[in-house]
Amino acid sequence: MNKLKLCAIGLVLAGGLSAQSVQCHGYTKDTNECQNRTLDSTKLCYLHNPFYVKKVETESVICDGITKKGKSCKNKTKNDNGFCHLHQSQQYFYKIQ
Repeated sequence: MNKLKLCAIGLVLAGGLSAQSVQCHGYTKDTNECQNRTLDSTKLCYLHNPFYVKKVETESVICDGITKKGKSCKNKTKNDNGFCHLHQSQQYFYKIQ
């Protein structure tokens, strides 16, 4: 029973320390309250916040790395250096030569 009480207290305390989501204060086109939840300090979801900027996704490219068999890697990557997570160490090898 004591373990159960400690777990419950721990969950309550952990929930109090984390950011609380609140219901959006915006309205839909039908003048209904928005049902989305947000962590934003403006208390507006991304649909109603006029200052919301969507993150621009970088385009995927084929990895420039070479496999153990000596063939070109076929993985796609969004890394700026052009190497996938498996071939990150090869970027230094190719820059030296």
